[in-house]
Amino acid sequence: MRALRDAAGRELELQKSYRAVVETHQAVIESLREELEAAWREAEEFPRKELREIKALSESRERELRKTQESRLADVKADAERKGAAIQAQREAENRALRARHEEEAARLQRGYEQRLAQEDERKKSKTYLGDRGAGGEGQDPARHRAMGFHRPPQGA
Repeated sequence: MRALRDAAGRELELQKSYRAVVETHQAVIESLREELEAAWREAEEFPRKELREIKALSESRERELRKTQESRLADVKADAERKGAAIQAQREAENRALRARHEEEAARLQRGYEQRLAQEDERKKSKTYLGDRGAGGEGQDPARHRAMGFHRPPQGA
């Protein structure tokens, strides 16, 4: 009986030991399962994380490109405005030069017309003076008449 008790005690110890080993293995298995699940979640999260990083980088790059494009556009716009202002200034200068040339030409023509009118008045006065002297006096030189002493007395005298 003792042997039976000893055997039963050993079996009980073996069962306890077996339970302890099983529990230990189950704890290891549970730990490994948790590690596997964590690794799985991380593996699933990794593409998402990379995707978020790529998305953030692309948004950053897009902002940089937009700023660069806006800067270039502002440069082109400023250059166009400068060119437009230069063209406008050139037009204004050309218009002023044309106006000045036109005024000079108009003044020159005006002087020419005034000279012609004065000459015509002189010619008419000369004809009138000579016409008053008689039929023989028409068409003759007034300076010659004055030299000869024929000059018209002042009117109203």
